[in-house]
Amino acid sequence: MTRMKSVMIIPVLMTVLAAGVWLVAPDLGRREPAESRPAKIGRNSDPGRHPAEGEEEPNKSTAASPALVKDRSLVETVIEMATSDPVQALKRAEAIADPKLRGETMGFAAAQWAALDADAVFAWLEARHDEEARPFIERMVFPALAEEDPVRVAAWLSEGKAQPQVMEAAVAATVQRWTQRNPATAAEWVGSFADERLLKAAVEPLISLWVKQEREAPAKWIEGLPAGITKEEACAAYAAALALSAPEEAKAWAAKIETKDLAEATRKRIAAAE
Repeated sequence: MTRMKSVMIIPVLMTVLAAGVWLVAPDLGRREPAESRPAKIGRNSDPGRHPAEGEEEPNKSTAASPALVKDRSLVETVIEMATSDPVQALKRAEAIADPKLRGETMGFAAAQWAALDADAVFAWLEARHDEEARPFIERMVFPALAEEDPVRVAAWLSEGKAQPQVMEAAVAATVQRWTQRNPATAAEWVGSFADERLLKAAVEPLISLWVKQEREAPAKWIEGLPAGITKEEACAAYAAALALSAPEEAKAWAAKIETKDLAEATRKRIAAAE
C-alpha cells in the first residue's frame, strides 16, 4: 500500500530541491527572516517587513494588494487540504491569480494525489490546459509521479508531453527513481537519448546510484555502448563515481574519454576527490 507523504501547513508555497525530492516548508507558527522565505507575487516583499539598510521603502499601495492577500489565503487552504482531499484542493487552487503560484500550488496538491492514485494524476495532467501554470505544475508533480511509476513518466517524457523548460529536471528525477528499482532498464532508456542536454542530466544520477547497487554493472553497460557522446558522458560519470573508492580505476576510465574538455574536467574531479 502506498504511504502518503506528510507535509506541513505553510503561509506561502514551498520550494522544490534541485534533485527533485520532496518539499521543504517553514512551520506556520514560526516566522522566518524575509530573506529565507520564497519570493512573493509582484515586485515588493512581505508588507510586514521593514526595509534593510539601503533598501527602498516598499510601495504600500501595492505591497498588500487584494489579489495578493487572496492568493496567499488560497495557498494556505490548498496546502491544508492537499493530504486529505487533493482533488478538492486542486479545484480551490484554480482560483489563484498568479500563474507561478497557481502552478506550484496545484503541483503540490497533485503530488499528494499521486501517492494515492497516480493514474488519476496522469489523466488530470493530460486534460489540463493551463499553459501559464503548466511548467510549474510539472516541476512539482513529476518527481512524485516518478516515485510511483518511473516507467510511465519516462514514456510520457519520451513522447514530448512535458514542457521543454522542465524536461531536464524531470528526466533526472525519473532516472533517479527508476535506477533505484531497475538500473539496467533505466540505462536502456538513457542510452536512447539523442538530446545531449537530457543525456547530461540523466547519466550522472544513473551511474552514481547504479554503482552503489552493483559496482561493476555500469562498466559492462558502458563497454557495450557505441562510440559517441553517450559513451563519453558515461565514462566521465563512472570515473567520478569511482574517484573516492578507487582513484586509479577512475583515472583509467577518464583516459577512455576522447572529448578534450570532458576528459580534463573529469581528471579535475578525480584529483579533487583524492
